[in-house]
Amino acid sequence: MKSVLSFLLVAVAFCAMASSVGSAGILQATGPWEMEQASNPGVWMPAKVPGTVLATLVENGIVPEPYQGLNNKYDLRLIPDLRENREFYTVTYRTKVAFPKEWDGRKIFIRPEGINYRSEIRLNGHTAGVTAGMSSG
Repeated sequence: MKSVLSFLLVAVAFCAMASSVGSAGILQATGPWEMEQASNPGVWMPAKVPGTVLATLVENGIVPEPYQGLNNKYDLRLIPDLRENREFYTVTYRTKVAFPKEWDGRKIFIRPEGINYRSEIRLNGHTAGVTAGMSSG
């Protein structure tokens, strides 16, 4: 009985410690997010993260839904081809993140989860990291 009680106390203490570390040490950038195209600077549109550039363009009425009718047919040019208009698909995402006061003076690690394909991560105007290739944490 004594060993079972000791195990339960240790298990409860461990769970309490694990939950406080997780809640105090991780801050998720949940949005709202905006996206700007390099081909249309200064114009920010609502974006979903996680999401894709194409999905954001469809949701904001920039391009038609590619999977309806002939919208994706190359000859119609309703959706620009990457080979012909790279700037159309070069975008910037942004959101605001408020860091807890108790984090002042701490090192902060940014862990992107699923960037495809290339990115430059900036924080307050300074480059914080660069990725190339599929990035997942």
